[in-house]
Amino acid sequence: MKSSETKFWVKMAQRHDKDAFTELMQFTPVVEGEWNFEINLPDVSSTQNIEVGQKVEGTGFKMEDINISPISIKVNYSVSEAPAEKEDDLGIPEVIGVVLKDGTRIPYLTNGGALGYTDSSKTHAYQMAGFDLVVDVDEIAALIVLVFDKDEKVEISISK
Repeated sequence: MKSSETKFWVKMAQRHDKDAFTELMQFTPVVEGEWNFEINLPDVSSTQNIEVGQKVEGTGFKMEDINISPISIKVNYSVSEAPAEKEDDLGIPEVIGVVLKDGTRIPYLTNGGALGYTDSSKTHAYQMAGFDLVVDVDEIAALIVLVFDKDEKVEISISK
């Protein structure tokens, strides 16, 4: 029976002697054998670019377009009036979920991701986020958007 040896170091703020914290671990395979996998990946992207062109209700933001895949989204906004920033809240609307064509709501789909303005003029903003689930982009009817300064959710329909 073969075993793998792995060394790891535990770093402690009070000690700088890494050898004092080295542990030798033994891993025992549960199933013996040699494992080979072949995973075929698609040679085309499943990302869709969708023109939205809709104002986010109650804000100075207009969702211009989205770049969406089964596992992520990038949203591009134009901004007529940037809201006042509050601590780390830039006031940019955030897509947090989707509504499917059959009416199913997935309200908490996105991870923290990133939000920001493209430059100091604050006339364009973006959001990038990953999804917690894999979704069929063709089945998405609307995006659920959180408007922070009003602490409310609005839906924006999308069509392909």
